[in-house]
Amino acid sequence: MSKSTSSLSFCTQSSTSMISSSADEISSNSNDVNELTTIHHATESMRQLSDHYKHNRTTSDDSLNLSSRRRRKRTIFSAADIEHLKDSFIQNPKPSQQDIAVLSDQLGHDSYVIRVWFYNKRQATKKRNE
Repeated sequence: MSKSTSSLSFCTQSSTSMISSSADEISSNSNDVNELTTIHHATESMRQLSDHYKHNRTTSDDSLNLSSRRRRKRTIFSAADIEHLKDSFIQNPKPSQQDIAVLSDQLGHDSYVIRVWFYNKRQATKKRNE
C-alpha cells in the first residue's frame, strides 16, 4: 500500500503540475493573442494611414496642371470697355445673367469676367460709402 500511495501521490503531483503548467500556457497564450491583436490593429491603422497619404499625394505634374488650371491671366479692359461697364453699372449695379451675357457679347469678354467686374465694383462702391 505504501507503494501505491507513493505512486498515487506522484500521479497527483504530476497531474497538478501539468494542470498548473497548462493554465500558465493558456494565460501566456491569451496574453500573446492580446498582443497579436493589438499589433494587428496598430499595423492595420498604419496601413490605412499610409494608403490615405498615398492616395491624397499629388505628383509634381498634377500640381503643375492644377496651378495652370486655377490661375487666370489678369484681364485688361480698354478705356472704352470701362466706360461702357461704368454706364451699365449706373443703370443697374446688379445685372441679371442675361444682361451679363449681353455685355459679354458686346465687349468680347467672358461672362465670368464681366460678373467679377460688377462684383468688384459693388464692393469698391460699398467701401467708399462707409
